[in-house]
Amino acid sequence: MLLGLINTVSAQDPLFSSYYENPLYYNPAAPGLYSGNKFVLNFREQWPGIPASNRTFNYSSMHKFCGSFALGVMAGSNVEGESRLITNNIGLAIAVPINITRRIIFSTGITTAYGQKRIDWSRVEFDDQFDKLYGKIYDSNFPFPDDNRKNYGDMSIGFALKGIFYKNSKYILTGVLGAGFNHAIVFPNPNFVGTDINAVPFKQDYHMDFWLMRRRSSDGFAIASIYERQGQMQTFNVSFRYLIKSVYLLTGFRNRSYSISFKSYDSVMLGFGYYHKTSRHNDYIKFGYVYDFTVSKLMGGAYGSHEIYVIYNLGNCIGGKGRRHKGYQPNRECTEMEFNPDGLFLRH
Repeated sequence: MLLGLINTVSAQDPLFSSYYENPLYYNPAAPGLYSGNKFVLNFREQWPGIPASNRTFNYSSMHKFCGSFALGVMAGSNVEGESRLITNNIGLAIAVPINITRRIIFSTGITTAYGQKRIDWSRVEFDDQFDKLYGKIYDSNFPFPDDNRKNYGDMSIGFALKGIFYKNSKYILTGVLGAGFNHAIVFPNPNFVGTDINAVPFKQDYHMDFWLMRRRSSDGFAIASIYERQGQMQTFNVSFRYLIKSVYLLTGFRNRSYSISFKSYDSVMLGFGYYHKTSRHNDYIKFGYVYDFTVSKLMGGAYGSHEIYVIYNLGNCIGGKGRRHKGYQPNRECTEMEFNPDGLFLRH
């Protein structure tokens, strides 16, 4: 049913290179995978060498209620082009986690959102306004619409699986698998021109994130990937992270399809991050930076893309009776279901 909603489109959502640091943006089921309260800020500036670069701000938070469901809150703003096409949205997600085994959790979620698109028609230019010698001297024959803003409702769904897939005396392999189906229902269609244009097209993404961590340490290695498809546009992102104590390094690439082909590479990613564990149990602050080095035909003047994220995590679920439950033993082996998907800490 969801795949049948795909139509001819002419728009695309902003993307993030550090998508694993913005889980709710891609998958409404993400809140069910976390055990506490997580607050995330993301900023991306794409192609600053172009006169009107794309800038995206995104805020999200996820809140787990002990032994029951989880909520997510998301708000974002995206500015595109010299005509300042602005898209603002705010949404609420609810996710329900199900303990399949002691080591595996399945979560399903749904997001309902309100969005608004605005455009400054006075800054839009067309080719019939330009003379070959004298530049922009004519008025356009384009019939400008009366509206400069459109409001719409939006609904998305998602599924995710989290668990511990391997462990021995020295190492532990943990991971997340998920799929998000964003803009499954959009009402009404917020297009400014024409009736065959879908201004907020259906998007599907399939993602994974696996951590191989050394026990009782903060050293580890991670591999993550995501495949995104929105109409006729698709991207495939693969990244590798190496964690050493409180610092991790990142490298990866983005392709225009899931087929590995040097002719379709868009960018190579380089980044770093730092996290600090606070004195409170399983609370931490994390921030990072990712630079996309453009390797496509835009290499000469686009100047890549910059991305920054800041995360604050409170590791206690809402409605609990306290951090140290009855029978708490500081030296006991950590239980599987309390694994944090960030791959940074394990809780008793």
